[in-house]
Amino acid sequence: MNKHSINLDILRAVAALSVVFYHLSLLCKTFDPFFTIDVIRYRFPGHLCVLVFFILSGYVIGKNTKQLSNGPQIGEYLKKRLVRLVPIYVIAIIFTAFVAFGKYSFKTILSNLFFASVPFDDVMTENGPLWSLQFEIFYYLVFIGFSYWRLDLIKSIGVTFSVIAILFFASFKMVIPPLPVSILIGFAFWLTGAALADQNTYVAWQIKGSRVMSVFLLLFSIAYFNPYAPVIKFLKLKLPDYSGYSEFHQLITYYDIYFYPLAVLLILTLTRTYIKSFKFLLIFLMGFSTLVMLFIPVNYNWQYFIQKNYPIPAMLLLTSIILWAMNTNFKTSLNPLKHRIASISDISYAIYIIHSPLIYLFGIYPAQSWFAFTVKLLLYFVTLILLSYFLEMKYQVWIKSLFFKKKTIGMSAGS
Repeated sequence: MNKHSINLDILRAVAALSVVFYHLSLLCKTFDPFFTIDVIRYRFPGHLCVLVFFILSGYVIGKNTKQLSNGPQIGEYLKKRLVRLVPIYVIAIIFTAFVAFGKYSFKTILSNLFFASVPFDDVMTENGPLWSLQFEIFYYLVFIGFSYWRLDLIKSIGVTFSVIAILFFASFKMVIPPLPVSILIGFAFWLTGAALADQNTYVAWQIKGSRVMSVFLLLFSIAYFNPYAPVIKFLKLKLPDYSGYSEFHQLITYYDIYFYPLAVLLILTLTRTYIKSFKFLLIFLMGFSTLVMLFIPVNYNWQYFIQKNYPIPAMLLLTSIILWAMNTNFKTSLNPLKHRIASISDISYAIYIIHSPLIYLFGIYPAQSWFAFTVKLLLYFVTLILLSYFLEMKYQVWIKSLFFKKKTIGMSAGS
């Protein structure tokens, strides 16, 4: 395994675990009505990590897919993608339906099974992350056209953002359904990953350990300091009312565009590639996030700052800035830890797709004491890891052996 793939595996593992902690925090009363893990009053950037998964997925596809120039190549590409995603996805659907105890109709289960619940039905709430897999399938299909007709990915990113901008300004004059906007913004992340996979265009550079850690810490801080809401408030713009639409149609919004530079920075940093706009992107993110961090107590008060759980992300943001300024390497003794974290990426897809229904399953039996709650929480993670290991390392390997004569080696789907 090379240095680049180890770094990206660490990112994938960290993102997957962040989503788990995010949902445990968000669904704390579902997991247990009497106790909570949200004692540090910090919410992990679960939604942001889904956007990171999109850019990672695009990067992996761009890196491991040769140009699709004929039917057999397209067929092989689809076969690999579907074999990677569908087997564990089917298990997740069955598991979710079981946990829901007859809550959903056969039609709804089928629409989820065939990646069609977002536009046509309801995503089963016991497994909310299913929505992103449906976006993922759509991006896989669209990429076929980009590859077949050799479309310029960089120009296509520009066109995508231009369309997003047009829809944004048009939304103040007419009601624009949120789902096309969601799909387009997510696709901008995914397509950027595919474009960044062409590393021959960029200069390799030696980025030191403290700066890698700096960008990682940004991932855990800037979700709290997104300037979108303050800017909209300052400009006195009236946002369209999407209350009549499904929440799964609007999970990616214009608000998320602020996270786009960070997603790009993560890929560039961890693959040791450099583009001229790198420092601009970093200064933009650190600068704007710091301004928003200062804006909150000045325009409200410090009590509000503390009550809304800003101190921890503020400390992470300041630490990120300090680590970037330090520009130093850490001791090599951290390498074993890096490999252990990277190994989690091998089961990250299964973790992502089964952790939510598992929360609901464990929520059936409330704990009667803090000791019982602690044991319950440990059992949850042990069950999650063991079940994910079985699905990825046993079940998925067996499925691959049925479809491929030789073992296909590649990076995971990134979602």
